[in-house]
Amino acid sequence: MNRIICTSTLLLLLALAGCLAAAPLPEAASTAPAATPMLVLSPTSPPATATPSATPMPSATATPAPTEIPSPTLLPQPVHLLRSYPIDGDSDVLPGAPLRLVFNQPMDPDPAALGLSVSPELSLTAEWPAPNTLALHTGPRRPGTEYRLTLQRARGQSGGMLEQPLAFTFGEGGRGAPIPILMYHHVDDFGPSAPAGVGEWASRPGEFVAQLDLLAGLSAHVVRLIETVDYLTEGAPLPARPAVITFDDGNKPTLQYAVPVLQERGLPATFFVPPQYAESGNDKFFNWEDLKALAAAGFDLGGHSYQHSFVQDLTPAEAEHQIGDEKRKIEELTGAQVECFAYPFGSYSDKTVQQLQHYGYRAALTVEQRIYQKPGDIFHLGRIRMGYGDPIDKLRSKLPWSE
Repeated sequence: MNRIICTSTLLLLLALAGCLAAAPLPEAASTAPAATPMLVLSPTSPPATATPSATPMPSATATPAPTEIPSPTLLPQPVHLLRSYPIDGDSDVLPGAPLRLVFNQPMDPDPAALGLSVSPELSLTAEWPAPNTLALHTGPRRPGTEYRLTLQRARGQSGGMLEQPLAFTFGEGGRGAPIPILMYHHVDDFGPSAPAGVGEWASRPGEFVAQLDLLAGLSAHVVRLIETVDYLTEGAPLPARPAVITFDDGNKPTLQYAVPVLQERGLPATFFVPPQYAESGNDKFFNWEDLKALAAAGFDLGGHSYQHSFVQDLTPAEAEHQIGDEKRKIEELTGAQVECFAYPFGSYSDKTVQQLQHYGYRAALTVEQRIYQKPGDIFHLGRIRMGYGDPIDKLRSKLPWSE
């Protein structure tokens, strides 16, 4: 009996244990802290979500043609005259040379877009050798007659119109073109007074700056000397109120007091230097390295005889050295093209001119005080100079322009 009860009791306990195993157990309170989640070092990581189903791709369609970008509309630009042949006041233009007007933009060649006249009346035939250049071929011009060209209207291809009418006078057989060529030898500070024999050829650094300021204030345009030569010999246009700057002898202080001022303002100049000075080792004058640097900077170099000698009566052998050798040496050692000559001491003769022409020079400058230049005087061009301490009004009185 006892065995049966024990057996029954055992079966009951086994059944109860099975029921307890099948039922869920309550969570036991844990005294251990919960595990700290790991930090994810990426910005704003989204919580894990179910992976979405793939987005269906659209069916292929024809690629549309790219939209054509319209070209920008050309805005009208005011028309200005940049250069002309002749310049205003030139009373000795080349016979038969066309009048030339160079504008700041391509121009409308329609005759209706242009309004100009010449008085006294001349027959005019217009052509456009370049989009911005008008050439006017005239009937015969009477020497000694002053003509006046007036431009009332001109239209650019941009649609812009001439900003304001302009006019200039010209003629043939007169005193020439108003092109002042300024001559400098020394730009240096000698103190209260310059040494004897130097003062009339020198300017203080401040005076030099004031003289350039005067040119700018009078709306003058400083041009290269060779441009003036092209104007006088070929009818090449120049800007209004042209002026030229030249230096003789190659005095060293010019590098300190004049050249930086010219470079700062973007002004051209021509330097006439005897080769003997450059190779002498005398630190008062430019050396060859100085001349190379000037040429590399865009300045022009000219002949002044090999030894700064009188050249009015040279023998053929002397001319070969003083004119031929000096031109070749400057060109070979600096790379500059030497086309203009300044007469040392201002002395020359017809024989000198022939010798210069023989060696390929195109023009020569004197020390004669003139501002009007003539085509027939291309080897006798005049210059003006200022002395040490001269007031600025002295230069103003020599220039051909009013305010």
